[in-house]
Amino acid sequence: MVAITAAMIAGYIVLPVHDSAMLPIWLAVVVTVLTVAGAAVYARWSIMRSQFPMLRELQTIAFIVSLSIIGFAAVYASVAYADEAAFSEPLDRIGALYLSVVTASTVGFGDIHARSDSARIAVMLQIVTSIGLVGVAVQMIRRASARRSADVHGDG
Repeated sequence: MVAITAAMIAGYIVLPVHDSAMLPIWLAVVVTVLTVAGAAVYARWSIMRSQFPMLRELQTIAFIVSLSIIGFAAVYASVAYADEAAFSEPLDRIGALYLSVVTASTVGFGDIHARSDSARIAVMLQIVTSIGLVGVAVQMIRRASARRSADVHGDG
């Protein structure tokens, strides 16, 4: 998983997110959301077949969170390139990654914020995706705790 996450970061740094003709912004958002959803579906299948499902769950949540953060950073960089006034300040790749991490973590420092409708839509989708990922992580932890309790008390 570490190698895959490193490859995603390298791809984010190398791939041309500034070429609006390459991928329309709305399509970049759809691709990001569908990729995260697809990774979650595949992960569920992978966890069910794993010899160590709790470890696979932790790896999976880390991977999906990384994928979401990097995907939305690419969207933010594309939006910022297409419309310099989309955010409160110009965003380069690092600025877009920073905004994505701050948004995903729900810290919301307020130093960078969306000004255009397309930027606001992208930020709202990331917030909804992040809330969903937190819900999935909590569910995984509760399920792992219940399994551990059943193992300790001989219920399973």
